[in-house]
Amino acid sequence: PEKVVDRESDRTKGGGRSCDAVEDSPVDDMLLWWFWFVMMKMVVVLEEER
Repeated sequence: PEKVVDRESDRTKGGGRSCDAVEDSPVDDMLLWWFWFVMMKMVVVLEEER
């Protein structure tokens, strides 16, 4: 997932502003990872309920 996160943050910051991306990325990474984790959990729960 790291490559996807990097691509998302670069596109949000406008590309070449690596300093801003480095400062903001920890929060963005946590949010994206948490969202992805919750989605996977939901999929597992739905699969088990069938």
